[in-house]
Amino acid sequence: MILGDWIAPEPLQGIHLTPLGDGLWDLRAVGICGGLAPHAVPAPGVMAYASTAKVYTAIIQTTSAEIRAEAARFDGVAHRCTNGAWIIKGIAPKMRAELA
Repeated sequence: MILGDWIAPEPLQGIHLTPLGDGLWDLRAVGICGGLAPHAVPAPGVMAYASTAKVYTAIIQTTSAEIRAEAARFDGVAHRCTNGAWIIKGIAPKMRAELA
């Protein structure tokens, strides 16, 4: 995924873009959970697992049209919030497949 000059370093679970003005956006993205590993046995026969996900932040310059286009390119959904922010979801499966 490329938004403005920001390139996603890994498949993402979701992106939140808050408008800052003049085409600038505060981007916060969460990578896919990885590192799944057993870490506890809270009860007999039950295994608890831990995983990690990286959070990415950046200030980018982009447009609403580019936000919608990138969400569509990865078969995701771009939802416009009442405060002008965008939330992009559902992109991880296609991003993951593209890397394979």
